[in-house]
Amino acid sequence: MQEVRKQKGQRLRVALKQVLRKKGERISSPAARLGISQSYLSQLLNGDKPMDGIDDDLLRQFAAYLDVPGVAGFILAERLTAADFLATSPSLGERLSRGNDAGWPVISRY
Repeated sequence: MQEVRKQKGQRLRVALKQVLRKKGERISSPAARLGISQSYLSQLLNGDKPMDGIDDDLLRQFAAYLDVPGVAGFILAERLTAADFLATSPSLGERLSRGNDAGWPVISRY
């Protein structure tokens, strides 16, 4: 039985294939516009070459081909996640603990 391994960039790979089908294009057309060989694009789309090995400019070009913002290309390629957009802040417990360490009065329930 063949082992199925999830590769980074699978979402980007699927999105590119869907748009190719939707536009009715062969690999040669977008490859020429992107300035890459159709062999290389085919290898990327088939998972023979890793999507995380492509440079940022090509990733932005893929996003443009998909008609999505550049940042969406980075998300689809799994170079960015939701955590990259969220600031981490201390939990309420950590903030209260720091307040107690600073000598603030502790309020207790009666």
